[in-house]
Amino acid sequence: MNRQSTEGSDGRRSIPFEHPRRRYVVRYGRDAHETTVGIEELAAAIRRHESIGDEGKRSDRRLVEVDLHHAHLPKLAAEGTIEYDPAERRVRFRGNEGAVTATLSTN
Repeated sequence: MNRQSTEGSDGRRSIPFEHPRRRYVVRYGRDAHETTVGIEELAAAIRRHESIGDEGKRSDRRLVEVDLHHAHLPKLAAEGTIEYDPAERRVRFRGNEGAVTATLSTN
């Protein structure tokens, strides 16, 4: 599968699904029963996921929220994988499971 790259504001090229948090957001949406989720719930899930195997070492939920809000969710939204409303702090999963599954299987 051809993975498209995008250019960030710093001039670097990046692949939308190369970061573990982006992959987790997509997997979360693929497996979720709800089509929308608040950024707080998503950050809490990432925090739990990242703490597996790291006894007592957890990312601060607020820092995860900031990282999602400023970096990962806008990038996924720009790629059309999700819809992100920064004012409402809500993520809507778009239901393109086939493309998402194929993309995740290559990572």
